[in-house]
Amino acid sequence: MKIIVIDREPGRWPQAMEEALTSERIADPREIPATLLTDSAVTRNGHPIFLPDFAIGWRVDICVYFSIGRLGKSIPAKFAHRYFDGWGLAARVVRNEADLRPANALEANFDGAICAGPKMEMEMPLPSLLRVETLEGNGPRQTQWELSQTGLADLRQAAEQTVALVSRYMTLRNGDLVIPGRTGLSMEAKIGAKVKLTADGREALYLKIK
Repeated sequence: MKIIVIDREPGRWPQAMEEALTSERIADPREIPATLLTDSAVTRNGHPIFLPDFAIGWRVDICVYFSIGRLGKSIPAKFAHRYFDGWGLAARVVRNEADLRPANALEANFDGAICAGPKMEMEMPLPSLLRVETLEGNGPRQTQWELSQTGLADLRQAAEQTVALVSRYMTLRNGDLVIPGRTGLSMEAKIGAKVKLTADGREALYLKIK
């Protein structure tokens, strides 16, 4: 299993990817802000995440993944939706200064660098409301994050476009995950915190930070 992450802001594509999407030209891969995560970086939902000691200051970025359910190579964007068999929430643990420079392979793939929540059926709509319950030393705290319908539609379309672009370079296999961009939702990673995310009333992700 591999996890393909595209580092893009909601609603925005890097110029090289825009050009590649509207033509048959295969973009120089160095122009595409893609990160490849290995299965060893994945922590199962509810299992503890141990913050590495090679840096101080971590955050948790919440993202939406799409699961690949069939083998494919050079997939046209209009057929990409046929290759998904589910979606879910995931949490990437990244350094606070990660936006200032790209992470190398070791920094991006330490054990516990990503926690993937349970897979939902594709027929289930993407969540419009995330309820976040955080348990720390001061007791439980609840917040809510709203996801706009525009942003959700963008994620679905971006996932299909990501499959179309990435499959020009590599074969996608059953169980691979695609994270087509950022949601803009993040929180500070505090040792000892337990975080439960509920998506439209369904438990979607549970983190234990050690």
